[in-house]
Amino acid sequence: MFQTRQTTSKLRKHIKMITGNRQPTLEQRKNSLMEKTIALSILHNYEIVLVLFTSQGKLTQYASGNIDQTLTKFIDAPLRMNASYTNDSYEAVLADSAIAWTGGTAQCAFDAMIFRLMADAIELSVLFDCEIALVIFTSEGNLKQYASSNIDRTLSKFIDAKPAECYTNDSYGLLCAFLISFDNHLFIFLCVRKNGVLV
Repeated sequence: MFQTRQTTSKLRKHIKMITGNRQPTLEQRKNSLMEKTIALSILHNYEIVLVLFTSQGKLTQYASGNIDQTLTKFIDAPLRMNASYTNDSYEAVLADSAIAWTGGTAQCAFDAMIFRLMADAIELSVLFDCEIALVIFTSEGNLKQYASSNIDRTLSKFIDAKPAECYTNDSYGLLCAFLISFDNHLFIFLCVRKNGVLV
């Protein structure tokens, strides 16, 4: 489904109001998206592929495992359009994230992290005119996907492009991750080493 220019401008205005006056740069948002994607993959053993084209056509890719195997699994997935989100789904993604956080279990927290990751991808796509495809297979084999426009077109474009940046789970060394449940709220703490520095 393609968005109309009017829908995109309304969403852009809405997201800018949410983010406030200090707009992070494209690189800051892209790095944040990569860190969250890698953390989600490592913490819960999710199989994830993220493809991001900037408005200048620069390709950044991430795969938690073998990218070809994951994309083949995605193409062959039955009913793969049932768990599909687009930029038009922004408010639904935020609502699903809020509902998942209230569940109080570890699985609900990870579902909320998936939806927050999708919301971040939508914001990056809208604010910086990026084309993004995100494919997530949970450890149970469930599929969640997001694409800023048409996922098949984005992935076809990816096959023909040469990546400027490639990320894997080895890009970040996870030192520790633990969950703490306090007063019916679940908190996730991560210590991540990036290029030898604790962040």
